[in-house]
Amino acid sequence: MAEFKEDIADRKLRNMFARAPLADNGFSERVVQRVRRNEWQRKVLMSLAILLGGFFAAGPIAQLLAMSAGIVMKVTNNVVQTGDSFVAVQGSFALPLLVSLFLMVAIAVRLLED
Repeated sequence: MAEFKEDIADRKLRNMFARAPLADNGFSERVVQRVRRNEWQRKVLMSLAILLGGFFAAGPIAQLLAMSAGIVMKVTNNVVQTGDSFVAVQGSFALPLLVSLFLMVAIAVRLLED
């Protein structure tokens, strides 16, 4: 591991932060409290929005899963019946919907972690 060499800029920076903070009549503290409160509100509202959206999406998601299960059954039956040739299901939009649903869930999880 490379050793840290302290140069003039590092010393100046360290000295700048070593000084006592300037008096601001509690302004910094109020800003930090407000930012923390907004962060808490954002997390709560995002969680509620996800739950509410999940509630409204439960019916269509169940229909989508049932439709995709039916499509998978048709495709596997066609593959088994025709041997090596693969018979595609026409007008199948279930796969793009499932992929987009997976991506939305992944993004929501990522947003909740932040």
